[in-house]
Amino acid sequence: GGGGGGGGGGARPRTATHYGKVTAQSATVNLPARAAEECLRLMAGKAALAQHEKFLRAQLELLEAAKQYASTSTQIYTALVHLGRELTSYQAQLRQVCSLPDAQLSAAIINNAVLQQNYISLQMQMRSLKATLEYGGASPGDAAAAMQRGGFAQVIKSPLGASFWTKYIGAQNNGIAWRPFFQKLQDTLSMNLRKTESFVKFIFDCNRENKITVQSFNMFVTWFDFDHMQPPTTIRDFLVTLLMRAEEVFFFEGFHGFVSRVKAERVLGLQPPKSYLIRLSDSNPGVFILSYVDSKALIRHRLLNQVGQAGFMVESKVYNTLPELLASHQSVLRAAVPNTIVFDAPTSIYGGGGKLYERLNSPLAHAQTIKTANVHYHAMIVVSRHWLQVKLELRDGELAILTTKSPLRRTIGTVDVAAVRIAPAPAALPNAGAGCFEITLAADSDAASSNPNGAVLTFAAPDAADWVTQLRAVAQRTGGLRGNVATPGGHFAGSAD
Repeated sequence: GGGGGGGGGGARPRTATHYGKVTAQSATVNLPARAAEECLRLMAGKAALAQHEKFLRAQLELLEAAKQYASTSTQIYTALVHLGRELTSYQAQLRQVCSLPDAQLSAAIINNAVLQQNYISLQMQMRSLKATLEYGGASPGDAAAAMQRGGFAQVIKSPLGASFWTKYIGAQNNGIAWRPFFQKLQDTLSMNLRKTESFVKFIFDCNRENKITVQSFNMFVTWFDFDHMQPPTTIRDFLVTLLMRAEEVFFFEGFHGFVSRVKAERVLGLQPPKSYLIRLSDSNPGVFILSYVDSKALIRHRLLNQVGQAGFMVESKVYNTLPELLASHQSVLRAAVPNTIVFDAPTSIYGGGGKLYERLNSPLAHAQTIKTANVHYHAMIVVSRHWLQVKLELRDGELAILTTKSPLRRTIGTVDVAAVRIAPAPAALPNAGAGCFEITLAADSDAASSNPNGAVLTFAAPDAADWVTQLRAVAQRTGGLRGNVATPGGHFAGSAD
């Protein structure tokens, strides 16, 4: 019934029962154990599958234990749903290979990439389920047991990460809502990050849960603390370093965030060989996937990491960073497919929402467009700068930076432009044919004081010299180029407000 259910003791806690009637006997939560047992029957007596059989047999007890909490924990219920799908797919692959004679079985397993991917994915999902059962607070008993073992902070493998959680979140807390976490992060970093909150949230809340759990924070730390930082490194410096490393991945032009296999194949189906994108698995939390078009125009997918293990891995070789991995495979990974991730805050005055973007993207009738092109912008993300592709549009009286990444979106009056010049590149240019140009804003302008990227804006474009000529002409005609140049700020974005 509609509006009459609100009486009594306030909002009802959201549990897995919101997905429908969930009990330890329901078909959904029983599917993983049932599929695992069927897989074991298929593998029985097959020497080539002995390792698979040993692993799966060891997980049956875990699957049975998880069923008991499926009605009270959405996290465990969702994990069992994903495991049911994964095991069903794995079972289908096993039926194919197990029908072959033993003499052909080993070669069939090695050559069956889908079976191997399923097996690795199963291992990661089982490890994640085990951690959730041990530390996820599925019941008061679980929480009490975790407290006896020293609190939830011990889940975090990094001593500096555990210190941050203990000091600012509380060792006894398994999770925290996004807003208080964001405030504590700003306090720790001594930065005002309000204008780039959507970026920060994208980095930390990659599962889009609107909260940070000790498991998701540990996942973030594990991804990027590949050199295992220790004191005397401060907690602040530790977090700044991790954020800088995360920005390299999450704001890389070819990173598409949460994209399903089907959507990735739809995007890559229109691309030439050696095109690729990086995505987060929509079924395996914490797993990065490389999807690419090989030399035969076939689309392939590779897992790049394992939950709980640092670094990115291809063909058993581990790389500390994603750029390092991509640079080592340029012969097969030539062109990143640009992403379309939207960072918008519809209710925010600063973000403006989709309607504001549409208005900015459609010049007013009186504002004649003089020059427009896709260029690269050396933009401050959270704590460091990266080249990001934007649409730059010079109109009669204003310069618009148009992008779906709302914290970078700006419209600047050319009257506020104090200087424009060809400049040396502050970092390796995104493409070899580009030149670099700088726009310096007047010190007394609102544009300089309110811009999270500072008073000097840096762009790269193949026709940089023409951009400088056109910008100077428009700025001079509209009262700019007054010589009142702002001093470029060397601080982090938002460190003063």
